[in-house]
Amino acid sequence: MLAFFLFVLGTAIGSFLTVAIDRIPRNISIITGRSVCESCKHTLSWIDLVPVISYILLRGRCRYCKQQFGPHYLLLEILTGVLFVTTYLVTVAQNCPNGQICADLLPTLLYRLVIACCLFVIFFIDLRHSIIPFSVLIVAALAAIIYTLVSNPFFLTVSLLTAVGSFLFFLVIHLVTKGRGMGFGDVLFAFVIGLILGFPTSVVAFYIAFLTGSVISLILVLGKKKHIKSAIPFGPFLVVGTFTCLLWGPELTHVFLAWLRLI
Repeated sequence: MLAFFLFVLGTAIGSFLTVAIDRIPRNISIITGRSVCESCKHTLSWIDLVPVISYILLRGRCRYCKQQFGPHYLLLEILTGVLFVTTYLVTVAQNCPNGQICADLLPTLLYRLVIACCLFVIFFIDLRHSIIPFSVLIVAALAAIIYTLVSNPFFLTVSLLTAVGSFLFFLVIHLVTKGRGMGFGDVLFAFVIGLILGFPTSVVAFYIAFLTGSVISLILVLGKKKHIKSAIPFGPFLVVGTFTCLLWGPELTHVFLAWLRLI
């Protein structure tokens, strides 16, 4: 029952995140201003904005001018719902042997959902516009610091040192490649990842990002979708690595260290 509730909640938040993904690159406030049809500019009412249901009932069209909306609105709402349920199920499976969520687990679940939302926005904005929004990084960084202070304040020093080390490592890549191999947004993102995951989990996240980035880039080049010198946003790969380690960090870190024969 809670999983279904979280799916519905996820679709509702996904509707808001879709607006954020659309507005943030254009420097439009995501707090003020009613949603309007991009075609006829008619202000949309609440009945036009019910997540998933409105899109299906209206067949993906504006109620007023009948202009077709892109399917990405529906897909992003559903994807956010799936993201919420996945985060919930993994968190419960890792911490509650009986499968029932306990009150002590709520802060961890809430924190993971907040970070997941931030990563969701970063993924699609960087994918579409090749920029990583600083405002979203600030939200993620504050969430990481507050959660660490509440749950394990002794770990905050490790997180800060990891963040600085990650920042410097990516900054060197940025400077050496003159921004072609790594944008400064990725450098700032690496700092936030260090805050979120700490050491050594952040190293595993970066490894996953570089590995998946290399594989996907090679596939795109071989498929002639991209030229070998084409710039490919690295943020989405950092998101994949970060989210994977957010949910399965300890397990992946153990495997990674075993692979390196450090344990």
